Amino acid sequence: SPAMQGMCNMLAGQVTAMNPELGGKLAAFIPQEKAAPPPADAPCTRWEKAVLALKGVAQQVAKVDKDGIEVLVAGDETQSFKGIKDVKGLVRITNGVAPDGALNLGPALSQALGEATERLYGEGGNQKEQSILVVLSKKPDDDAEIVQLVQQAAS
Repeated sequence: SPAMQGMCNMLAGQVTAMNPELGGKLAAFIPQEKAAPPPADAPCTRWEKAVLALKGVAQQVAKVDKDGIEVLVAGDETQSFKGIKDVKGLVRITNGVAPDGALNLGPALSQALGEATERLYGEGGNQKEQSILVVLSKKPDDDAEIVQLVQQAAS
């Protein structure tokens, strides 16, 4: 859509301004249709930027992860979605999430780390590479818990 194209171009411009060598690499994440940029009075919110980044990553990961990706949505409670194989599935999830309220990342991060560890080292572990990508639109409310979780996982 023209709005999405404008948002992609705006985000790409912001990223390229901060780190010029990434300009060429961003092309894979930007839809190819031409559209006018969004009006100056309609800037992207942090939530829209986070969703846009997640969509780009999902497109690339879906090409190599045939099982689909797992998406955990952190908020007041953790919501878990498995086997997402395309951007349409991701759009259905993000359209159902309101970017307001609490952001308690600890439970979602704990779940993601636990599941990744089990897939790697559990009885049925397949030693398949595991990646955890965290995309945030604001500072988590439980940042002290997050530090502890990451330290525990690293030890």
